[in-house]
Amino acid sequence: MVNNSSSYRWIARAVLSTSLLAICASTPVGVFAAPSASKTYSYVVTSFMTAVYETTYMDECPDGLAIDNDSIWWKSHSLVERGKLADMEHGFARSRASVGRGPHGEDVCWNPTVVQDPPLRTVKGKTSYGANLDGTADGHATKNSCAHQKFTGPNGEPGIDNQFYRMVGCIYGWRKDGFLETSADTERKDTSQGVTLIEVSGR
Repeated sequence: MVNNSSSYRWIARAVLSTSLLAICASTPVGVFAAPSASKTYSYVVTSFMTAVYETTYMDECPDGLAIDNDSIWWKSHSLVERGKLADMEHGFARSRASVGRGPHGEDVCWNPTVVQDPPLRTVKGKTSYGANLDGTADGHATKNSCAHQKFTGPNGEPGIDNQFYRMVGCIYGWRKDGFLETSADTERKDTSQGVTLIEVSGR
């Protein structure tokens, strides 16, 4: 990840690009037909998934999936302590204990700097959905982005930018049927929060 505001905007564009790609990929041909100059079309998107490229044997994650809070918490205990905790079910109590593992019980999701966790396992594959957002072929630094490695699209498209996928592609919850994706999609339908309106005009 990078730490300047222009790069954050670049990542945001990557998120929007990959999300719209997933929408378009699942939309019947003709729904997004080009509008005439005198018309405006509006679309309400109530359901979408992030376009995360996955292979059958997770070749894109050679180091394995990202280590979750529960695993880090469990391994932080001695064998004797694990014996005492063995009957704790994978429910709210265990979840709360695993995220509240800061030195003073802080929630490490809200305060990630209070602990020293293993480095995040990121995507090492060469293929990704997305688009060329910075206009470069090799990912060299521009006024709006830092230097970065490019991907190739599933159909051979060159110069793909998708650093969001590089970051979350090895996190189980972001992958197919993962909790983060399915839960967020369900919430959009149940609460209408996060629903996206797309307006296309001929102007």
